[in-house]
Amino acid sequence: MCATSCDIVDFDSNGDNASFERKQFLHRNGSIENVRMDAEKILEVLGQDSPELDFRLALDGLRVRPSAFLVREVLYWMLKGINCENKGRCAKLAYKFFLWCGQQEGYWHTANSYHLVLQIFAACDEFQAMWRLVDEMIEKGFPATARTFHILICTCGEAGFARKLVMKFIKSKSFNYRPFRHSYNAILHCLLVLNEYRLIEWVYRQMLLDGLSFDVLTYNIVYVTC
Repeated sequence: MCATSCDIVDFDSNGDNASFERKQFLHRNGSIENVRMDAEKILEVLGQDSPELDFRLALDGLRVRPSAFLVREVLYWMLKGINCENKGRCAKLAYKFFLWCGQQEGYWHTANSYHLVLQIFAACDEFQAMWRLVDEMIEKGFPATARTFHILICTCGEAGFARKLVMKFIKSKSFNYRPFRHSYNAILHCLLVLNEYRLIEWVYRQMLLDGLSFDVLTYNIVYVTC
């Protein structure tokens, strides 16, 4: 499979694993099978890709109401099905579905849905589309988080853009949505997980240039890896 080295992980808007809560909610409401059936109908429509097919009309015709769980289900299965032969098509179809959902009354995308589309773009080598989606995500009020950064760095890092990406992320508006040191620590932690030791040293120097002293978490990441 020609996919990114990022693991396929399901996170909600708080950055926590959403699988358990999703199952609990669906079981309580007796709707898990309904969601799966609706997801299968949508995937079947998306699988009928052809120039003659109007996806908006076809999806409207299903009379399915998007929910965070349904969108997650469809995007997750699309992500799992990406391979070297279909990646261009999958990126296009996933984004069409994503746009259609965002136009439906009563539904609003979550940070998790944005992250799943980012992972699909990553697996399909759609790097420019990834950046555009991150900008859109921020404009819609979802600050880029450590999870967002992890998806970007483990993809673009492989393409040789790691340092450029880190600099762009540091300069981005979303980087300042929480205390500055916390944002640096989130980046340092992601780089540690990815064994990007040279970049850890470089990011730490940028942190000092911004006038920030290290805390315990910074120390544990920087000095333990030196």
